[in-house]
Amino acid sequence: MRVRRLIFKLCFVVGLFILVASCKARESEVLTVDTYFSNYMHSGSFTLRLNNDYGSFVILYCMSPYQVKVHLKLKNQDNITIKNIKFNGEDICIYGDFDEPFIMEEGHFEYELDIEDCNTRWKKLIEEANGGELKFSILASETDSGLDKIYEFKISKTNMSLLAELIDDSV
Repeated sequence: MRVRRLIFKLCFVVGLFILVASCKARESEVLTVDTYFSNYMHSGSFTLRLNNDYGSFVILYCMSPYQVKVHLKLKNQDNITIKNIKFNGEDICIYGDFDEPFIMEEGHFEYELDIEDCNTRWKKLIEEANGGELKFSILASETDSGLDKIYEFKISKTNMSLLAELIDDSV
């Protein structure tokens, strides 16, 4: 009887650890396409939003000014500077430097992408992944201590391929 109780307790504890570990990694990705307004052909946008425990990574394409922007919001990261953003190990193509984001406030950064140069490289990297993992990696440095930290946002091949196709069709 005691052995059975001990086995049940052990199974309960192991099950609890598995449940806690699986709930810890909360990731989501959403690709949305906004509709056009009236007959104005330069209206609408599409957005790829990646969320995890670190915060959110958003790629926004606006058809009105034909801009592709990256919004990065990191939770509880006030005093950091972004050193680099990579897609599957290759630098993403931004206008300007990472030192000069368009928005910089308490963990929120915005950069504009040079999408004509970037999109062909993204398509190549998507093909080379062969069903493997696709991710955006952000290298950030804490301004106080100087320590570097890497934040990763995973994305499915389906959504990344669709985003690249939408950008190609819109440019």
